[in-house]
Amino acid sequence: MKPNEKFKELDLEFWANVKLLNQRLGYVGRATRANPTSGFIIPTINQIKEVFAAEGLNHKKIIDRTELTS
Repeated sequence: MKPNEKFKELDLEFWANVKLLNQRLGYVGRATRANPTSGFIIPTINQIKEVFAAEGLNHKKIIDRTELTS
């Protein structure tokens, strides 16, 4: 397995945010009758805000008003 070059040089803060969101929201969606194809969970901006608020963290570094920062 080769690492994706796009993510290879990102700092530990990025990976800590990824880990937090994955722990709270999950990594993949479970297949159900209504949703037979499961896939990776990609959090919405509102989900990110909710997770950060529940943890007492400030989301403003990764969300600028209604868009993700780069």
